[in-house]
Amino acid sequence: MQKYGEEIKTLETKLSELETRLDSSKIAALRGGIGGNGQSSSVNEVNHVPSFSKMVVDIKDYSGRRSLKHERECLSEEKIVVFLPCSHQVLCVKCNELHKKQQMKDCPACRSLIDCRICARFAKPRAMAL
Repeated sequence: MQKYGEEIKTLETKLSELETRLDSSKIAALRGGIGGNGQSSSVNEVNHVPSFSKMVVDIKDYSGRRSLKHERECLSEEKIVVFLPCSHQVLCVKCNELHKKQQMKDCPACRSLIDCRICARFAKPRAMAL
């Protein structure tokens, strides 16, 4: 019985560590990396992009110079949070909570200041009778 108790404690500790790493990865993905280059150290170390978000790098050429545009999109849930005034809708409720929890005040898509966050739920279209 004692053996199982120790094993349970070990597994609970490992689970706690994994949850902490997952939260850190989510936060780093939302912030676009601590170094400002769009990559976070925890994502680089594991050598993958977490499944809840993706980074799209769009290289555009404006007047002979290149710029990188980083956009984050939630892929795990429906994106229902609308940021005002920019009107971007790129995060689910869970990612929005993480975004607020870390006191991030800029839109992940355009980096404009967020004045208000609205959960937008749209009615599902009804089948039209012909």
